Amino acid sequence: MNFFQNNRTKIFLSSVIILSIVIPIFPYSNTNAETVAELKEQISETNQEKARIEAEIEKYKKELTEVGAEKDTLSNKIKSLEITQKKLSADISLTQNRISSASFSIAELTTEVKKTEKKIDNNNMAIAKTIRNINMTENVSFIETLLTKDSHDLWNEIGSLEQLQNGLRTNVSELQKEKERYLQQKIEQENKRKELLELQSELGDRKDIIDQNKKEQNSLLTETASKETEYKRILAEKESLRKKFEEELAEYENQIKYILNPSKLPPAGSGVLSWPLDTVFLTQKFGVTSFSGRLYTSGSHNGIDFRAAIGTRVLSAGDGVIVGTGDTDVQKGCYSYGKWVLVEHTNGLSTVYGHLSRIPDSVIPGKTVKAGDVIAYSGSTGYSTGPHLHLSVFAPGGVQIGRNVNSKYCKSVSIPLASPQAYLDPLLYL
Repeated sequence: MNFFQNNRTKIFLSSVIILSIVIPIFPYSNTNAETVAELKEQISETNQEKARIEAEIEKYKKELTEVGAEKDTLSNKIKSLEITQKKLSADISLTQNRISSASFSIAELTTEVKKTEKKIDNNNMAIAKTIRNINMTENVSFIETLLTKDSHDLWNEIGSLEQLQNGLRTNVSELQKEKERYLQQKIEQENKRKELLELQSELGDRKDIIDQNKKEQNSLLTETASKETEYKRILAEKESLRKKFEEELAEYENQIKYILNPSKLPPAGSGVLSWPLDTVFLTQKFGVTSFSGRLYTSGSHNGIDFRAAIGTRVLSAGDGVIVGTGDTDVQKGCYSYGKWVLVEHTNGLSTVYGHLSRIPDSVIPGKTVKAGDVIAYSGSTGYSTGPHLHLSVFAPGGVQIGRNVNSKYCKSVSIPLASPQAYLDPLLYL
């Protein structure tokens, strides 16, 4: 009797354990469900369209570079804004394309999840049926079995019971595999949904940038009355104000007390920071350069500059926290960073990103960011000779956000302030 009861008990307990590992099913409703083959075809078409749009964007980037190398005239400025507008429109099309691709991928994954759920349900049904069969035989005692069956039938039943156990083991193995596959599909699906939400947010940002670009073009035409002489006068005025502001800032920052502690710095060349752009083209280095004497009152550049068309994604150079954001353009004549973001990183360094066209609404002080997260879009705000990204790196504890209340040109705005000793060469850490 122990032989049959033990085996039956083991089978029953195994079945209970099997049922306990089955994961909950969360059905996903898709009223426009297509076949996997159709979805794959749609994904392929969106990828082809993506390649076409990317080629178009590259063409506009090349044109912007060529215009930027030409003499700074009103007509060239207008031409640059017009090409930028076309590029931004292409950027929007590309983002919409990526949204479509992500949507198709989610639909494909949803279909696969449904198939996996069905297989899991079938396994559950098979196990449930097996348990019912076992329960039916539980009421038959070992003595009754001996009395009602001959030895041949008895051993056949024992063999069937063993087959039943083997079948359950197979079901357990299959169920485990389907569970793992299901979980992986769900993770992929959630990641795609997250990507979709980020792309939709990015789409809104890009539309705002193109609106800003149109306003800038209209403002420029109104301000200059389409006259080259007026454009040159405005440029000269901006240059004069920029120099005066820089003199004020240099005088103020020289008064900030800061003692650099080299022991708190990450090792140079350690790559503790990552590049703030997807595509890197350095246009000006840190310190004294061939341009710094002409462009900066101090004769030294306090960061590095990258070529970046208006609307290019700006990425956090490392894990950290958003310390602050601002816009120096809110005070007329304050030709400084324009729109800026300051991040304090987990390794102690801080980075500021300047001349931005847009800062997403989600990028606020106190927000935690990871290396590579989009924190802004490049532009040409503040004092800028053309669209680019400025990056400064500061030693631990070396930068603060404040106002120079004695400033004639920028006392109404907050900006990152640091002692000259706190500025570091970003290329040492990238």
